[in-house]
Amino acid sequence: MAENTDNNGVPLQSKYNNPEYDKLASAQKEYYNTVINLKRKKDALLPSDRVGDSEDRLKGLFKAPQIRKGFIERLKGTKSMKQFFQEVTTTISLLIYLISFRDNIKIKKFIFSLSL
Repeated sequence: MAENTDNNGVPLQSKYNNPEYDKLASAQKEYYNTVINLKRKKDALLPSDRVGDSEDRLKGLFKAPQIRKGFIERLKGTKSMKQFFQEVTTTISLLIYLISFRDNIKIKKFIFSLSL
């Protein structure tokens, strides 16, 4: 792996040059680099089992943060009724989890306020 990166673990530009990156304006490159550096700092705070071993961590280091599609966008992208219903049930499950998590926090805060 060392032959593919410099001393700081940054992939060698001579080997991994991206022509799309070269087409960006300087302001776009600055924005991209800022986002990637922020992501790198935040990823370093995650436990290693969340990100994977050092090789997995290095692979994901320069990937831009992923943004989940909205509910309607995911439904529009379905190719079958089965996939459509899977998206609906996944979204409903996630909403139920988030609501119960939020309510659980409210309950804990209420109990904590009673104990004071």
